Amino acid sequence: MQRYLRQIMDEKLPGGGNLEFSCTEVSLVLTQGAPYEGTFTVIGSGQGVSKGYLLSTDRRVECLTTEFAGAEETIAFRVHTESFEEGEEAKGFFQIVSNRGEYELPFLITVQRPALVGMAEEVENLTQFAALAHRDWLEAVRLFYLPEFEVILQENQEVLTLYQALSGVPGNQSNVEEFLIACGKKVQVDYLTLNKELKIENPIGVAEYELQIFKNGWGYTLLTVHTEGNFLYVEKEQLTDDDFLGNRCILFVYVDSSQLHLGKNLGRITLSGVQKEITIPVTVSVLNSAGETAKKAKLEREGLLAELTKVYLAYRLKKTTAQEWLRKTGRLVEQMTGLDDRDYAARLYQAQVLITEERFQEADWILNRVRDGMDQEKYDPRLMAYYLYLTTLADREPGCTREAATHVEELYRQNKGEWRIAWLMLFLSPELNRSPSAKWDFLEKQFKAGCTSPVLYLELLQMMNYNPAFLRRLGKEELRVLFFGSRYEKLSSGLMDQVLYLAGKVREYSRLLLKILESWYEVEPTEAVLTEICAQLIKGGRTDRKASDWYEKGVEAQIRITRLYEYYMLSVDLEGSREISRKALLYFSYQSDLDSEHAAYLYSYVQKNKTKDPQLYAVYSERMERFVIDQLKRGRISRHLAYLYQELLSPKLMDQQLSEAFLRLLGAYSVQFDKEGINRILVFRPGMIEPEEFGKVGDRVYVTLFHKEDVVVLEDRAGNRYVKSVPMNLEKLLDKERCMALTLNLLGKDQEEKSIIPVPKPALPLSFAKYLWEQTKEHKKMTELMALAGEELIASNKLTTAYRREVYKSLLTYYMDCGDTRRMDHCLEKLYPQELDGQTRRLAMEAFASRGMWEKAYEWLAEYGPQAAEERILLRLLDDRLEREGAKDEPFLLESCMYAFRKESYDSLVLSYLAEHFLGLTREMEELLFAARSFGTDTGMLCENILVQSIFSGKTLSDRMEIFQEYVANGADPFVEELVITDCCRKYLLSEESLDAFVVREICNRYHREEKLKRVVRLAFLKYASGSGEGLGGESQVVRALVKDMMKQGIHLNCFKGLKGCDDLLEELWDKQIVEFVTQEDEEKLKIHYAILQDRERAERFLTGELVPVTDGLFIKEFVLFFDERVQYFITKEQDGEENIVAEGVLHKDERTKHDPGGRYENINEILMASALGEYDRLDGLLEEYYEKDYIGSRLFSPR
Repeated sequence: MQRYLRQIMDEKLPGGGNLEFSCTEVSLVLTQGAPYEGTFTVIGSGQGVSKGYLLSTDRRVECLTTEFAGAEETIAFRVHTESFEEGEEAKGFFQIVSNRGEYELPFLITVQRPALVGMAEEVENLTQFAALAHRDWLEAVRLFYLPEFEVILQENQEVLTLYQALSGVPGNQSNVEEFLIACGKKVQVDYLTLNKELKIENPIGVAEYELQIFKNGWGYTLLTVHTEGNFLYVEKEQLTDDDFLGNRCILFVYVDSSQLHLGKNLGRITLSGVQKEITIPVTVSVLNSAGETAKKAKLEREGLLAELTKVYLAYRLKKTTAQEWLRKTGRLVEQMTGLDDRDYAARLYQAQVLITEERFQEADWILNRVRDGMDQEKYDPRLMAYYLYLTTLADREPGCTREAATHVEELYRQNKGEWRIAWLMLFLSPELNRSPSAKWDFLEKQFKAGCTSPVLYLELLQMMNYNPAFLRRLGKEELRVLFFGSRYEKLSSGLMDQVLYLAGKVREYSRLLLKILESWYEVEPTEAVLTEICAQLIKGGRTDRKASDWYEKGVEAQIRITRLYEYYMLSVDLEGSREISRKALLYFSYQSDLDSEHAAYLYSYVQKNKTKDPQLYAVYSERMERFVIDQLKRGRISRHLAYLYQELLSPKLMDQQLSEAFLRLLGAYSVQFDKEGINRILVFRPGMIEPEEFGKVGDRVYVTLFHKEDVVVLEDRAGNRYVKSVPMNLEKLLDKERCMALTLNLLGKDQEEKSIIPVPKPALPLSFAKYLWEQTKEHKKMTELMALAGEELIASNKLTTAYRREVYKSLLTYYMDCGDTRRMDHCLEKLYPQELDGQTRRLAMEAFASRGMWEKAYEWLAEYGPQAAEERILLRLLDDRLEREGAKDEPFLLESCMYAFRKESYDSLVLSYLAEHFLGLTREMEELLFAARSFGTDTGMLCENILVQSIFSGKTLSDRMEIFQEYVANGADPFVEELVITDCCRKYLLSEESLDAFVVREICNRYHREEKLKRVVRLAFLKYASGSGEGLGGESQVVRALVKDMMKQGIHLNCFKGLKGCDDLLEELWDKQIVEFVTQEDEEKLKIHYAILQDRERAERFLTGELVPVTDGLFIKEFVLFFDERVQYFITKEQDGEENIVAEGVLHKDERTKHDPGGRYENINEILMASALGEYDRLDGLLEEYYEKDYIGSRLFSPR
């Protein structure tokens, strides 16, 4: 305020006029976040410089430009949107105090949640977003991953949780597709092909083919194309929406004929989408070539040869007669020779058939032709050996046989890897025919060399059946022979006894041995065979359904094998409802080392059937109880465990540890789905920052779901997430309400009563605590149990800010209602104001106040402003601050006190502080003065501020004199008192305002105290004295002194002529006529143009003169006029090089003016009057008198 005092006293008066603004209201709609800065312009309409200062009625709308000076000034302000709540409005004013008046420019600030703005439009809801996705998919994907996207979802918590679940992999387009599908805004894109199969014949070079793909629906399109077959490739390995014209895409498929072989070449094309996979088989046939014909003949020959072997084996195994064998063999051989008449092997087969039929001549002819052909070509040693063997059959001479045997032995030594030659040795070698053991050893060598021919299997099998002792071990070769025998049902009982004996010594699982045993069990279902079957299954760790049937037979037969009963239980289908053998139940009633899943299945079976066998149940009950407790401590869950928990747990079993473990399992669900590649299973819960991840247990996933808005999400390795497009089967495992009853007494709370049991209380798992807390919304009532859940929630850092805020608010309300100060203090210690909304902060500050935490509350108030507290709480906080800090000038404290005053919430402390420090609009200071008077508060400084500011701004005060008198009575500052008196006098002198008698008395007092009076004060005093002069009794000496001073300075005003008792001092004024001009303009820019006229004379030429300044704003020009004269004048102001008329008028001689009867001026005036009236006699006398005085004067006085 002292700055304005100096300006008022040291500078000239304000230039008048008013202020104009570039807008009538500052109205803004902003988004919460970064501060917004704006401007408006202040324009002064009058002359001179506009000066002033600015205030804001809301601290969140900050004036960056706090002062201004100039004809036009840009005012900058900042809106602190971070201090607003979403949807909050701030109505207030920019208050401008200037030398051109006081103004209030209203502002309306609306802070809304951030808008989701696309490239071309604003998206307000999901329907609009879906429409955008249909038009511009990539733009929709971009918007989906913006933080502002949540704005359009705020009203729907279920959809918001879906968004949080599907927006976790930035940029993933598949998840946007899944979101729209899950929200019901679109259907899943489906793909199909017209080509169910591609069949191609005889392609040439690199052949091109078209595969047409159609899609049904719009949305994310990505098909990965994979080919199988090295002859097959495609134009693109990925198909996107750009590859589809409308709903059709043509994929070019290429076949490279250089990579093809004769016949059919098989391949396939696989189209893999996120939700669907299409497989198109490709068959490329290469036909009509010589090579193909040869290959076909070769394949046909191989088939005939295999059939020939099969017929031979059937004959040897006595599955067919000799005649049938000969007939079929003859037909097959005939077909082989028909394919190739130079096929020596076929000819030899033909020769053997003829020999068997004793058609020796024909056989010899064929053998000779074959021998001639082989002599001409490089023969096959196998065919030569076969030929030699057939010659022994055709020529039965011993010498021939020995010679043939010698040749075959030589061929065998040269080709030991040829089993066919070795087989012929069995018939030709005398040594092998004499010694069975040598024959066995010889055959074993063939198998060790890699022979797998069923012809030799047959030879070995016959030896085993003849003498089982040959079977000394069950090696790979032996098992193949035995399996061969089992297939043809040619295993003897003696041989199987040997097999059973050796099987007991086999340590490893053998699939062949198992098949042999299973096949023999059908022949002889003995306990010994069953024992070895079960033993083999156990060695192989088999737990499939087939194994389960064998185990069950073993259990029923009570065979003695280690871990038979365990494997019997391990093979039980846990999802089925199979009866468990009572023998197994008895076995496990004494001992059990089953894993938890199968043990749970066993115990749940016992529990379900307890009424059928009470004695057995009694044996199991204690063990089942221990098992359930152990599994609960380990935190395990399954369908069968869930059943056991609900059936076996009771309140008496539950201690703190078990209760905590059990609460973690409440809300358990089993999840099943059919989708390959899923590597993460997540559950998103409303109000939780991060999802909860669950792992697989077997082929299932167990999750906990407490709320209908919890979302189960499947995620694959590529980050694609699935909510709706992959079907999931959810099975509820536990009844929450029923199970909660088991833990309520341990929690120490009753849902309806607030009785507290003094026992250790288990910590609530976060997901369960959240479930309990949600009950407050459903029941609209807080209980101790729910409060306990709330405390667990606020202790966690896994909640979203919005959810934590709701918990704090409800807890604080609950504690305040029930008067639980200890827990309230604990809750208040954990509060972070930035996490709360305005309503919750107000509640928290009320709690702070109730607990006497004044410093904490004031810190929050300073951070978020006075509007952050309820008015009654705000007043208590301000009083505490004022009592502790005193009247120290603190900007925020002052602002808060004024906020409370505007809200009509104040007391003497607040008013006293405001009266001492507040400076604002004069109107508000007057209101403050009125309130302060009612409380008896010291108003000295407030009165001073009102008076000084009203002078600066030109604001009219209706009770100015009352305020001035109050100010003087309280001990005025002389400097300010002089300022007020000067302003009153200036306004009285220059305008029509009256001058209060109190001011006049103060002027007199100051004069008597010999204090200096400014000229404007003296002039105003004389003007007042020339009027009514009320209150000036006895002050004539003051009047005369001031008149004398004015005359001495040559200052003449028209009002002086009305002063009484001062005629002797005013002689020089009588012949003067004065033009008085009031303005704010500078004196050097004002000029008066005048012409002195008589009667009806018209002005043709004006003289120019200067206006004489008397005081700031008051100028005069004196004229001496005689009878019938007048002054016509006009006043100009120079502006931009031009002179503009600012005033004009006509000044007449005032005939009422007193004059000196004997003076020269009066004589001349009388002469002119007599002449004008035609009074010639009088005129002559007056002239004579004038000349006489002039003559006497010229003789008596002469100029120096």
